[in-house]
Amino acid sequence: MNFRRTKKLSLHSKLALTVSTSLLIIGTLVFYVSESGGYSITEGSSAIDRFANMFFMSVTARTAGYFSVDYGNVSQAGILFTIVLMFIGGTPGSTAGGLKTTTFGVLLIQTISMLKGREHAEVFRRTIRPSVVSRALTLFFITLSLCIAVTMLMSVTEILPQYRGIEYLLFETFSAFGTVGLTMGLTPSLSLMGKLLIISLMYIGRVGILTVGFSLTMRLMKTNGGHYKLPEESVMIG
Repeated sequence: MNFRRTKKLSLHSKLALTVSTSLLIIGTLVFYVSESGGYSITEGSSAIDRFANMFFMSVTARTAGYFSVDYGNVSQAGILFTIVLMFIGGTPGSTAGGLKTTTFGVLLIQTISMLKGREHAEVFRRTIRPSVVSRALTLFFITLSLCIAVTMLMSVTEILPQYRGIEYLLFETFSAFGTVGLTMGLTPSLSLMGKLLIISLMYIGRVGILTVGFSLTMRLMKTNGGHYKLPEESVMIG
């Protein structure tokens, strides 16, 4: 009884568990709907096998590294949703890459709080620090911009197979950033520049863009002196 009274899950643990569980459930449902339209990955499968494959697709897209279906035969909706899951990635503290579940959760909570007219991000009867929200927004913007930039560069350096579009490159790029290990078949035919881009993106996705950025800018911040705050002014948004 004393353990139950004194030991509680932290806000980080609650948020990580909630987001991870939600992604598993929503991912399974989305894949079950998107891949039930006669696609070859579900053709001839029993209901149990189909559900198991859809559940595993929602798991493996966030850094599991295994696959039970041919992603070259997955529907366009399934490919797009897989890219979203690969971008979100796993939970901080693990070996997973990507944006991280708690970062995605903080952004979602901040958005919901703003829609409710609240000034701060509030969840589980706690208020998330504004500095954490700012860091999450910065991380989201930088990582998404980086993945788009790499995709644009690869669209110049790589030759796409016939009947394949930009999703072929997006899948490869976000898979590298999330250190997922999934591919639609482009990996073996990457050029030297494409391999270097993918390797760099995998390193950044695993180590973390903030870690890399802070390591490059920390010395500059120290040479610029102490911290100070400039006058505030409003800017129109939306």
